[in-house]
Amino acid sequence: MTTSGTVSPSVESSRKQESPLSGIRAIELGAFQQAPLAARWLAEAGAEVIKIEGLPGGDPTRGVQTMVGRGRPADSHNWIHEYLNRNKKSVGLYLDNERAREVVYKLVRNSDVFVTNLREPTLEKWGVTFEALAEVNPRLIYARGTGLGTTGAEAGKPALDMIGQARSGLLSVVGDLESFSMKGGLSPCDKVSSLQLAFAVSLALVARERTGRGQKVDASLLGAGIYLLAHEMQYFTGTGTQTAVVNRKGVANPLRNTY
Repeated sequence: MTTSGTVSPSVESSRKQESPLSGIRAIELGAFQQAPLAARWLAEAGAEVIKIEGLPGGDPTRGVQTMVGRGRPADSHNWIHEYLNRNKKSVGLYLDNERAREVVYKLVRNSDVFVTNLREPTLEKWGVTFEALAEVNPRLIYARGTGLGTTGAEAGKPALDMIGQARSGLLSVVGDLESFSMKGGLSPCDKVSSLQLAFAVSLALVARERTGRGQKVDASLLGAGIYLLAHEMQYFTGTGTQTAVVNRKGVANPLRNTY
């Protein structure tokens, strides 16, 4: 700010600065939280995100109020779907139809990123695997969210957030000595893996600037749960001893406890 009260050129320039992902277009074909939330992070960073919903029905979160049994009236506002999909454009397609596939390919041909968390059989059925879309657009960043990863004996198995919590061991540190392991609320594996996926997309876009080529990136619910256990994993690696579950009624330091 100058002494006369006018805004300096450098401050004015920073105010007009474009969003980090301005000019990037992402196509999302996802369900529930993992991929839709990853795409939402991209949208909030300035990317144009076009959400494809398979018809009939669309994204399952459109019916989440019924699924969780909260007894809300059918015409009540779906805040969960809105939270996951704000700042996006959307199109509904009957993806079993060959003409719909042509629409998807046309969108992909003019896009930078494709985000999905659908299982491999569905991706193959609809012709939207990494291999298929890389032929359409070699510069495409293909971001896939999975439940239990893309390699190993359990790759490809279906999983929701609670499975990620269980298989990663996250449930082992929830609760105390007087209770069973309990599912953590708020879908932590979905949310963390969505951030990991969005971060991977950002790095892949930087790499593309150097190489001119697209690539496939992925994140899993299992990996997110393991990341959340980083302290416990590091302790076990160093000591060979698993972190003890505490009795929350008699902890060594009452300032470090959950009440």
